[in-house]
Amino acid sequence: DALVDSEWFCPGEIHSIIPTGNKWSKRKRQIEANKFHDNTHSNCLFYMRWYEAYKIRALKQRLEQYKIDEIQSFIKQKIQKINDVVRDEEIKLRLISSVILKPDHMQSDPDFLKRKYG
Repeated sequence: DALVDSEWFCPGEIHSIIPTGNKWSKRKRQIEANKFHDNTHSNCLFYMRWYEAYKIRALKQRLEQYKIDEIQSFIKQKIQKINDVVRDEEIKLRLISSVILKPDHMQSDPDFLKRKYG
């Protein structure tokens, strides 16, 4: 078994020949160029680059709209929660004011209770 250096081969190669010669040096230069520059995107055709930019822009717009919708729904939920709390407090205050602050409404006269409930 021979030790094989993985840097010798491209991902698609399945043979184990030591790379030498012009073909290998050309491949090595291309790989180094791809490492230093994003060559894959700039080598695409114009309409492919334009379509990729269009898809990215559309995705960003959808994400921005999603964020706006989430913020709006959050605000609506908080406002509804506050309204519910205020409504509950108003009901409590009305109940307290009718029972405690105005005792004349509550009549405990036995004749009145017999007439009302039989």
